[in-house]
Amino acid sequence: MQSFGLRLTITLLLILALASGAALSAGRALRLPEDSRVRLIAWCETSPCVMDIVPGETGWIRTQGQLDDLPDRVLFPRQIIVRLEHIDLEFYPSVNGESVGRIFLHFPQNHHFDAGWIVQRFGEPCGVSIYPASDQMTLRFPFLLANVNVDDDRLRPQSAVSMISLQDPHFRFEAQPDPCIDNITSRQMLNSLWKGFSTVGYYRAHQQ
Repeated sequence: MQSFGLRLTITLLLILALASGAALSAGRALRLPEDSRVRLIAWCETSPCVMDIVPGETGWIRTQGQLDDLPDRVLFPRQIIVRLEHIDLEFYPSVNGESVGRIFLHFPQNHHFDAGWIVQRFGEPCGVSIYPASDQMTLRFPFLLANVNVDDDRLRPQSAVSMISLQDPHFRFEAQPDPCIDNITSRQMLNSLWKGFSTVGYYRAHQQ
């Protein structure tokens, strides 16, 4: 009886060790970026924001003043370009004429956010658009788009995000009423619901 109990204890310990190892591996695969970029995009109450600037809420004049002290900043009447280390940002005024509207973040290939990081931070996308000719996918959210470079026809947690676009909540594009679907690009693309990190072939089989 004691021998059986000892074997059971050892078996349970082995199972726990394997489970812990799997959890650590998953954590490493979806770890948060460990540099200043992690402070760029955050949740400001219920809205995503960049450098505490919220599309549709933060005033355009206030944004100009907030970014004025940055060393590499170019100010135009309807555009602000900011170059930080390993990232370029573009700010545009909202269609409401008062606040910030769209915000773009561009990343080089060797300094990027991971696709897994985006899903961790903002939840599951409401849709995915696949562009096989350009080896690119777009993770679509009602408030944000993330362009992802796809290698070997597979979307991975480590796939590089090349561009993030925060949307202007005051802008209504009548030609594309559903932000979760790309119904503008007419050739060599497809739309799908979020199917997790998988192959392009799997997404093709489950396109909308």
